[in-house]
Amino acid sequence: MYIPCHTDFSEAINQARRLREDFTLYRNGSKPTYSQLEIIISVNHFEPENSEKVRAEQLCDEVYYYGSTLLADVNISQGFMVALRRKPALFWLLSANDALIEGSLVRILEEFEKQPDLDLVVANKLGISNTFFESEILYPQPIGYHYGLISGVVYSTKRTSRYFNAAPFFPWTGWSQLAVIQSSMNGNRKLKITTLPRELLFLMPEREFHQNAKIYSHSFLGTLIQTLVFSESYKKKKILRNFVFKNFYLHHFFSQRDALSHELPDLINDQHYLSWNRIFAEALIKSNTPLTYIWYKTLKRIPFENAANNRFLVALKSRL
Repeated sequence: MYIPCHTDFSEAINQARRLREDFTLYRNGSKPTYSQLEIIISVNHFEPENSEKVRAEQLCDEVYYYGSTLLADVNISQGFMVALRRKPALFWLLSANDALIEGSLVRILEEFEKQPDLDLVVANKLGISNTFFESEILYPQPIGYHYGLISGVVYSTKRTSRYFNAAPFFPWTGWSQLAVIQSSMNGNRKLKITTLPRELLFLMPEREFHQNAKIYSHSFLGTLIQTLVFSESYKKKKILRNFVFKNFYLHHFFSQRDALSHELPDLINDQHYLSWNRIFAEALIKSNTPLTYIWYKTLKRIPFENAANNRFLVALKSRL
């Protein structure tokens, strides 16, 4: 288990405590398959109090402290590198903020016990449990399945770990975990997946709507870039047009933070963190679909987020 964190270090400690309690419950069951639980917390851009460090080091096999020299998406991506070094049978890259439900680890381990050939356990918001094979998660994106949430996917490393090295190439897109999953699906042709209702595994935190404009701007554009990287050339124009028109109400919203910087951005300044991927995304739209780019530039000027309760816009959004 690898838990990247920031100022939410205390929440990461709580996750580690819950994992230890769950694993004790699992080990007390009948004939457990998995004999060891390793927990690693990795702290970026934050210096915890000594008392918190003591608590963390009592619960974890290792705790990495990076001070101010590492940012969130790099911290997430390097979890896959840690897994390659430690060679676990299962790997869970767990957010500090997605509070674990009691027994969630037991449920996950039991799924892998029942199906030794299972590749992934994936959380969903649909309230369903089933098993299926999947070969594509970027275009079109499966609706309702949490492939993009780091907490939402647990990996059996048998067939997936050889693709973990895709992660460090993609943190700037905000989706190094999706690169790993899609690379593994491509390399293996498909993966066997069991999906479980999210409410059986963890609770997601509520966040102010306008906070997302700062936190997820690079991820919004990174979705487009990564989808193009993993798609066949004949699909690229359709992908670009779909991105522009289906997300018409988001272009202004996610461009607000970048407008604060009028010079070339500092790559590790959290005020415009990774905003330079907008240069790539907009260049791709302009070079491949010039007419769509004109529409994009127009839509980007309109603050649709100020009309979030407008019935016409809400209906239009739901139809696209």
